[in-house]
Amino acid sequence: MIKKTTRIAVSVLAMALSEGAYANDKQGAQDSPYYDQRYEFLSAQSLYASPQSLSSIDEAKDFLRNQRFNGAILKLGADTAELCAFFMVVAGVTFQLPANQAFGQAFSFFVAQSAWTMELPNKLSKNIRLVASGIGTGICKVGGSILPEASCKPFVEEDLLSDYEVLLAWQWHKLPPVLREKLANHLFLVRRGQKEDSNGVKQMFNVLKMPQNLTSLVYNPKTLEDSLVGLNPDLIEDLKDIAFRHVIQSQNTDPTIGRKVSLYFYGKPGTGKTQAANALARAIGGKSCTINLSGKKVEDLLGSSTNIGLLAQCLIDTAVLNPVIILDDADWELNTPGSPMLGFVLSLNDPEMRSVKDQFLENQIDIGNMMFIYSGNSRIMKKDSPVEAFEQRVHTLKFEGFDDNYRKKYLKDTFVPTLMKQYPSNGIVTLETMQSLVDEYFANWNTTTSVPESAQDMGMRVVIEDTKRVYFKQLRKAQEMLAKVPHHAEHKSSSQDSQPKGEL
Repeated sequence: MIKKTTRIAVSVLAMALSEGAYANDKQGAQDSPYYDQRYEFLSAQSLYASPQSLSSIDEAKDFLRNQRFNGAILKLGADTAELCAFFMVVAGVTFQLPANQAFGQAFSFFVAQSAWTMELPNKLSKNIRLVASGIGTGICKVGGSILPEASCKPFVEEDLLSDYEVLLAWQWHKLPPVLREKLANHLFLVRRGQKEDSNGVKQMFNVLKMPQNLTSLVYNPKTLEDSLVGLNPDLIEDLKDIAFRHVIQSQNTDPTIGRKVSLYFYGKPGTGKTQAANALARAIGGKSCTINLSGKKVEDLLGSSTNIGLLAQCLIDTAVLNPVIILDDADWELNTPGSPMLGFVLSLNDPEMRSVKDQFLENQIDIGNMMFIYSGNSRIMKKDSPVEAFEQRVHTLKFEGFDDNYRKKYLKDTFVPTLMKQYPSNGIVTLETMQSLVDEYFANWNTTTSVPESAQDMGMRVVIEDTKRVYFKQLRKAQEMLAKVPHHAEHKSSSQDSQPKGEL
């Protein structure tokens, strides 16, 4: 009984002292908001690697508390060994560093055994820690003028990193080994003041959301037919074939067989490229992610030491390993002389290329199951000639736009009513007037525009903007005419007053 009581007393005293002794002015980086001296005496593997699966967040918090306590005890042991070394040096005895470390390890082992291997009930164990915390706080208050300020911060301090650490310990066995090692080392170095916080820490939650599964694809041709009404029927048929083939190939479980489907849509603005890309993703039951390639570098896609790559971010955002990745404005970057992006895209779409490495995750990303859809206004050219290697690896489709009958119907039945509802004319410009002007616009296209191309080649976006211009012009003229009519406002007001008023 006396032996057990002594061990408990030593444990409480050790925990109390560790409350105020784990920080040290001599070991730097204390100006970092996340710096913690206890981490100087631990390793990333021992700190975050749970020996068994943790069933809850609370268990993960308790696990990390125990690990940090180990670090505090190691620190206390090192300080005690240092003190012993001082007296032994004074006594003329050389006390080398290995001896200091051995003493610290022995002290840590003894206190750890005393603290929570005595088969104490869980509630009693927590009470002991609570008492120790109170004693430690008292030590800090009494010795506040002597102890360094950093020594007296709370034993378990909550901050932004705490959430990341708990999640990492909780999900440890569910994460790929390379990924969890990357995360553990990153968090550990930030805690030790050896790594800047930067954007890396802020992305930790996102990295922990990396998907683990493929989504099951199902072919749905009606989605394409309904979404792409008005486009060239042959183009729609081609897209339906591509969608069907991709769904069938995705059911192949052999990872060595290339299944990548890469497309390049090009055409004038408003010819339906983005609409077709999104419709294609919906037609196979997949999820899509859009990246604008204009001004992007290869490292933006593959990540760096501080930023996750856009390809990996797409996996996180879509929560699946086989998204449809839409790369807009591809011609801006791929047609730029000397740009390394063209070489990267060629390698990305090589049938033999199965994966690429994200530099932030330091992990391979499987690209074999992804569908890449590039879009641009023109073909991919080099020295005024199409890049044959690109067109051999990427199926190129030209979008000539929607036919005139479809666009007239869309403008008259859908766009114009919506526009007039958004900017009311109060009856001075009628729907019938605008619909007749749309008919006139298409009938006299060559005389109403200076562009020597057909309306179809200019795409939907141009005719939409022209319709807006016509409507606002009609609205302005009508308002100017009304303003010239004397007493118009007064007449209108008296007419309204003569109408019977409704009840609330």
